[in-house]
Amino acid sequence: MIEYHQYDASLNERFSNYQKAHTGAGVFIKRWRIARLACECGSAKPSDAHHHDYSRPYVVAFLCPRCHKDAHNKGLRYRLYDLRDLLFSDLLAFV
Repeated sequence: MIEYHQYDASLNERFSNYQKAHTGAGVFIKRWRIARLACECGSAKPSDAHHHDYSRPYVVAFLCPRCHKDAHNKGLRYRLYDLRDLLFSDLLAFV
């Protein structure tokens, strides 16, 4: 007898939040030309935007690839930035 797995609607919802967070942050960074901040470890490599919570797409940590991998594998936490705050602080610098 073949056993079939039950469809888990929560998986679809989690993946949808994942997609929205990555798309939203990426578009926001490109559209407003927000400079990616350096990683806390001091690496010179370009940083990635890492989400701790996919339901908050504009709240990210800027991490180098090594720290980004550690954040996923070891559950390490890093300083979070709200992209909207970075945008407005940059705009106020020109006033």
